[in-house]
This record gives sequence, structure tokens and C-alpha cells, in this order.
Amino acid sequence: MLTQGDRLQCLDGSVLMIAAAPEKLSRVVCDDTLKLARAAYHMGNRHVALEVHATELRYQCDHVLDAMLVGFGLEVDQINRSVQPGEGRVSQPQSQRRDTRCAAAATGRPCP
Repeated sequence: MLTQGDRLQCLDGSVLMIAAAPEKLSRVVCDDTLKLARAAYHMGNRHVALEVHATELRYQCDHVLDAMLVGFGLEVDQINRSVQPGEGRVSQPQSQRRDTRCAAAATGRPCP
């Protein structure tokens, strides 16, 4: 998964930097860690891309998910920001990612 600030080197030597665009997000802010953990658990069961902070969750705006969290006693509001979801279970660890810095890496040869 590419994230904000990642860089890709093109075959011509130029470098592209990834810039995440702002989008409409739902946000839950809660100081009760048990409530927040319960919300994150239920969001994970639905395979929702979720940005997790110590007292806050962010995800792409979805009225059904918003209603579920309100039903858990949480307050949901909307913000416009870029989202940086955490890597999930199906993501590869950084050490296992394929090197995409150059075309040679796609064939298994080292990059120059």
C-alpha cells in the first residue's frame, strides 16, 4: 500500500511523491479505551480501512457504520482530511514487499 510521502522512482530517473488527497471521513473521538477498542474490533470485522489513534478512529464516511457506532454510545462527526489507514492482516510486512524502485526489480534483478 502506498502512503503519504512514499516515493517512486521512474525508469527515466524522476521521482514521484505520493500525496494523499483530502476526503470526507467519519471520526470518532473517545477517551474510553474499551469503547474505542470495541468500535475498532467491529470495524475490523467489516474489513474497513481504519486510521487508529490513541483516542480517535477515522474511516471513509459511511452512514451505516456511523449508525452502528452511535448505537455503541459513541459520537461520530465528519471531517475533510487525507486518511492513513493502518496495515491490516492481509498486508505484507515492509520486509516482504517487492522492490518497485526500478524495472529491474520486477524481473528479480537488483536495481542499479
